[in-house]
Amino acid sequence: MRCNSSLVAIGLVAAGFLLLIAFGNACRAADAPAAGSFAAPLVKIGAGAASISVASPTGANALDLSVADRDTRTKLLLAQPGDIVTIEVDNAVNPRVITQMNKLSRPVSARARIIAIAGAILVLVLVATLVTRWRPQSFLIGLDNRYSNSQCQLALWFGAVATMYAAAVWLRLIFLGWDFVGGVGLTQNLVVLTGLSAFTFGGAKVITGQKVDAAAAAGQPAAKQSTVPPNLLTDLVQNDKNQADLGDFQMILVTLVAVAIFVLSAFHFLGSLELTQQVWLPDIDSTLLSGFGLGQGAYLVKKAASKLGEG
Repeated sequence: MRCNSSLVAIGLVAAGFLLLIAFGNACRAADAPAAGSFAAPLVKIGAGAASISVASPTGANALDLSVADRDTRTKLLLAQPGDIVTIEVDNAVNPRVITQMNKLSRPVSARARIIAIAGAILVLVLVATLVTRWRPQSFLIGLDNRYSNSQCQLALWFGAVATMYAAAVWLRLIFLGWDFVGGVGLTQNLVVLTGLSAFTFGGAKVITGQKVDAAAAAGQPAAKQSTVPPNLLTDLVQNDKNQADLGDFQMILVTLVAVAIFVLSAFHFLGSLELTQQVWLPDIDSTLLSGFGLGQGAYLVKKAASKLGEG
């Protein structure tokens, strides 16, 4: 009986001791500084990137931080004052050590972006002018001497993607150096949308060709060319009888919306060049992709259902 009482007493003492240890650890954890993260411009980089100075998020004096992580030091060797670093630090209130760097990017002014985009457009237009013998608009005009919706939507989307891709490559070369030439990719949605645009162009040509062949086989006269000079504003929203066409209008409208959203997103994206070997142009959302696909599909169905010379 005495033995059992002794065992119970020893067990209670041990349990109390364990509780005290757990309580002490909890108190120490509560007193430990909370880690944090923030993004800030680089002010100065120490020798070997063992330390850096960044602008304080609170607007106070610059923060001097040591760099503990070896991979972070390696990445910081590529940096220069003015770059933006997104870092994790040991103490959110009074940081002293960088534990990890999540992102390193170099800001690009709006003026530099505009010049790069304008230069890319100029090169594309110049190439189109040369290959068409100074008539680049012929890429947009169909056999009926009217502006073609399928050709215009392909030119718009291809031109937007090609322009932003070229601008991204050029800016990465100028601002980041030769080590970062190329490495600009397209997301899956961008690839799908580009494929839809090309499919609509090809599908419209096939439909028109089949109608012409069927008319010739039936001994019917081919559709005549329009005698009215091409008019971009009216040809894209009217059928061959100069009547307002909902299918043409919605297709070109969706294309314009997609191009505008992509261009604006890409312009913002080019304002901060990440120092990494591979980047992707900004994605488009699935809603816009679905709307684009439906618009292209409706246009093709409308064109297939129309008689030759009416769609």
